[in-house]
Amino acid sequence: MKKKVCILVDTHSFLDARIFKKQAKSLYKAGYDVTLIVPRRDGFLYDVDGTPFTNKFLKKNFIHEGINIITYNRKKTSETLKEITQNITKKQYLNTTDPLAKLGIEQNADIYHCHELFSLYSGVCIKEKLFNKGKKNVKLIYDSHEVYPDPFIKLPLDRHLLYKKMLVILIKHVDFTITVSEAIKSWFLAMNPTQRVEVIYNTPPFSNKTKKQLIPNKNDFILCHEGSISKERGNFNKIVEMTKASVNNIDFKFKIIGGIKTGTSLPVPKEIKENIIQTGWVKYEEIPSFMDDVDLGWVDNDLLELSLNRTFALPNKFFSYLNNGVPVLVNKCYEMEKFIRTYKCGIVIDKFNVTGKEYADAISYFVNKPEKLRQLSDNALRVMEKVYCWEKMEEKLYYIYEFLLTNKTKYIY
Repeated sequence: MKKKVCILVDTHSFLDARIFKKQAKSLYKAGYDVTLIVPRRDGFLYDVDGTPFTNKFLKKNFIHEGINIITYNRKKTSETLKEITQNITKKQYLNTTDPLAKLGIEQNADIYHCHELFSLYSGVCIKEKLFNKGKKNVKLIYDSHEVYPDPFIKLPLDRHLLYKKMLVILIKHVDFTITVSEAIKSWFLAMNPTQRVEVIYNTPPFSNKTKKQLIPNKNDFILCHEGSISKERGNFNKIVEMTKASVNNIDFKFKIIGGIKTGTSLPVPKEIKENIIQTGWVKYEEIPSFMDDVDLGWVDNDLLELSLNRTFALPNKFFSYLNNGVPVLVNKCYEMEKFIRTYKCGIVIDKFNVTGKEYADAISYFVNKPEKLRQLSDNALRVMEKVYCWEKMEEKLYYIYEFLLTNKTKYIY
């Protein structure tokens, strides 16, 4: 009989790359019966950019690409926080009114896999209820995509202390913690050195490219940003600044794969309109084809003093660039800098806060060093194929599940 996995989601889109495209699909491929319980906003499911699906995915329950999807209307945090606080303080989880927990209990799964702090609360309620109801000892995984609560984020002190208390108490019920970088793993181990923690990076399946191909008659230099555009992520003012500075020296284009919410547009100045390419949001599987002509990928984790996560980040786009043989241009930030220095697959500007003009200067320097960029590209492909592609992460995921279900010991040598 197939083992049943129930993935609990509090805020992410049900099509989130890590949750659905990678983990759920990999578990389904391995023969697990996989169910996702996911939130609606204002009655609708929503895409990864937040756009509501108003003309599809309208059924309460359905099957998508072999995965069972169960939906619920998420309550506002302000409506649930009092009950959650009381239950955690009393360590009493059996009488929760949490809709995610109630649906999860109905699934009677073997493993519950939670992706946020509040879905972890739901997971603990489920675990306690099923044990109390039928002595079923289900396994609980907490998949932490980031440091939360981040000690540097703008949050009222009492709310921050509450979330930290929640995490410290709830993590004791977890059978295995998964996270996205070695730095965040260390953060968890500092809380409890005996807990089981494994890193599963946000990497794509290997692109199968042997080396970055030169495009015939390609004379321009293309810098790319993949993902959303906001003040903190993909600062558009810097994009404009570096583009204006670069076009004076080289044949320069800036490609944005993704951008802002569907149906809106970026205010591109008229004088550089021809130099900024906007693809809009594309399908996850199509991203590699949009990177074929890209020379450098850009990650700007500015304002590091406002977020520990930006210091510890190894974001999806970072691995997406490398997987396609695109070296990465970044500002100084601990985890990405360490990776680039180790594998020689990108360029680090040795400053925390880098201006658009300073990025443009770095681009101008490396545009005249094509062999250097080619070597960085080859290094990127090699390390993704041998160590970091999703196929390697998938092996870790399978081991964690096998360990939890069979208590099989792993030999490390």
